[in-house]
Amino acid sequence: MMKRTEMLKEHIEGNIEILDYLQGISGLERDFSVSYVYRLLFCD
Repeated sequence: MMKRTEMLKEHIEGNIEILDYLQGISGLERDFSVSYVYRLLFCD
C-alpha cells in the first residue's frame, strides 16, 4: 500500500510540474484545485 501511495504522489507531483510549465508558456492561471487536492492527500 505504501509503495502505491508513493507512486501516486510522484504521479501527481509530475502532473503539477506539467501544469506549472503549461501555465508559464500560456500565461493562464492554473486551477488551484490540483494543488489543494495534493496538499490534502500528502501534506498533513
